[in-house]
Formats: sequence, C-alpha cells, structure tokens
Amino acid sequence: MPAALYLAALLLSHPLPTCLSAYGQTVCGFSCAASAGQVRCAATPAGICHSTAEGVVCFDPEGGWRLPRASCLVSAGVTACGYGCQAVGGDVKCAQTPYGLCIADFGRVDCWDPMLPLEQPPAEVPPAECVRDYGSLACGWGCAVELGQVRCSQVPGGRCRADLGRLVCDGG
Repeated sequence: MPAALYLAALLLSHPLPTCLSAYGQTVCGFSCAASAGQVRCAATPAGICHSTAEGVVCFDPEGGWRLPRASCLVSAGVTACGYGCQAVGGDVKCAQTPYGLCIADFGRVDCWDPMLPLEQPPAEVPPAECVRDYGSLACGWGCAVELGQVRCSQVPGGRCRADLGRLVCDGG
C-alpha cells in the first residue's frame, strides 16, 4: 500500500480527541480513562489509556498518529500497554513500536524493538521473529541457531548463517 494511502487509512481509523470529566478534573485527548482519583488521556491517536484499581495507565508511542493504535494487556493485576503484548503470570510486557515482538516462555516475557524509522508504515516491514536456544534469545530477521548460539539480522530482509562455527548476519 502506498504511504499516502496508508496514512489516509490511519487517519480515518483513529479516534477523534474527546474530553473526560471525573474527580473534579476535566482532561482532553485520546482514549481517556478515569480511576482511583486519576483522569488521564493519551496525547496521540495511536495512544491508549487503561483504568486499573490503582489509577490509569497510559501509553503514547513515538510517531503518534502515523502508527497503528496500541493496546493494553492485564494479567494477575499487572497492566502493560504497547504493541504485541504478552503475559506469563504477573510478568506483562509490550513492545514499544508496532515493529517489535514479545515472546512469553520459561515463566517470563521478553520484548524486542528494532531500530527502524517510524515513518516506515508497519505494513511495509516484513515480519520479524524471535528464536531461543539454551536460554539465549535473539530477535530480528533471517534468524539462525547453531550449537547453542542464536542470532538474527537487525535489517529487514537480512539473513544469518553458520560460518566456521559462528553465526554471521547480513546487515548486523
């Protein structure tokens, strides 16, 4: 999808700002929520706020309106907001960008975010992956696992391969 059409679709799919009054306060922004005496709104259309028993949790991604809307996940009373959220018990985490990944296993959650320009529409970035072996974790593209080593390219479309007992990646 061309970037201009992608941006137009994002603008149409994002909510308009609203105002919320509670606890004697009025705040305006996006995805407003109130709880436990707090009233908060996200600053960008891609942001999100979620009410918890302790208050309000908000997340605003860098890049704002250019990104898809974030989400929140609650597990065992813990709330995290962002992208690709995962949970194992009370360990709840989210990636900070829509290009990132989170994986939940071995009783914990690990997240990874690539260093990509936020102007690049997420739909144009090939899906990344995470691999684990013997407790080591690597995320990116074209991952390889060899003799307990794990490595992934940090460039979309990059590839890793075994070379004389070590892993070598195109593009980092």
